Amino acid sequence: GGLEVDRCARSARETPERGSRANLAVPCGTHRLSAAVVLSWRGLVMSPRPGHIAGEVAIDAPRPRRDAFRTAPEFVARSAQLSEMLGAAMPEAAQ
Repeated sequence: GGLEVDRCARSARETPERGSRANLAVPCGTHRLSAAVVLSWRGLVMSPRPGHIAGEVAIDAPRPRRDAFRTAPEFVARSAQLSEMLGAAMPEAAQ
């Protein structure tokens, strides 16, 4: 829920400062596509059991990403790509 997104957002804000010195990445998991697109440098789609990476989308929009980013064409495009990959990774999509 909201708490996981808040923690990821806080980590994402701190990572550029710490990460640039130590080549550090902070993995965050979320079930919200919008959160994934706003917070991430790349979005990974996992398959159901057994879980494996079913798709990847680079999210190379400039940082920091403000609220206005949620209406930007890049946000819409990356959200659509991830949504399509997620749908294709679900077993029901094959039926």
